[in-house]
Amino acid sequence: MEFIWKIINWVSRLLQDDSGNPSSKRVIAFLSFVLFSYVAIDGDEVMARVVAGVVLLALGITIPDKFSKK
Repeated sequence: MEFIWKIINWVSRLLQDDSGNPSSKRVIAFLSFVLFSYVAIDGDEVMARVVAGVVLLALGITIPDKFSKK
């Protein structure tokens, strides 16, 4: 049971921004990735491409935030 809590804490820290608040862009990217995994296993190629585009878009939006001066 302790292992599950470690995973949950790791995922929650992964989805936080630098100030410790949940990042909506990271949450969308994570949920889209989970959806992409499900769709890829299901075998729907068109839907998999759409979801992959959303994942890449969500991750691409977060990249400039990391390197911009605040």
